[in-house]
Amino acid sequence: MRVMTSIGIDKTTIKTEYKNPKVLFLDLLISKGICFLNINNFLFKTLRENEIESSILKTKSFNDPIVKKSKKILLLGKSKTKYYFEKFYNEFEYTEVLIHPSERSKQNNEDEWKSIWETNYIQNKYLI
Repeated sequence: MRVMTSIGIDKTTIKTEYKNPKVLFLDLLISKGICFLNINNFLFKTLRENEIESSILKTKSFNDPIVKKSKKILLLGKSKTKYYFEKFYNEFEYTEVLIHPSERSKQNNEDEWKSIWETNYIQNKYLI
């Protein structure tokens, strides 16, 4: 729900207008060109150093068709995301790097997290 708050869509609207959140994100991609991007399907800290790059490449093969359709790429995660995006997605440019909407990220930087995910930040910056 955090991302939905930032987009400016309430729970009722989501339930009545979208089959599930995936459909909402597909709609944002098609109608607004917005892509919310996780560059890795696993937490970096759960992988050994020698597993990180292969994990990112596997995730990239899934992400590529989505990213190619986007006009605005919003990277989710700050710690290593920007570095690996620039290394493995160098054919694309990101629009902004956002703190990840997870509770773990909230614990690390609550003020920044709240300013993005508890406000209509994305709606105001990218949808209006």
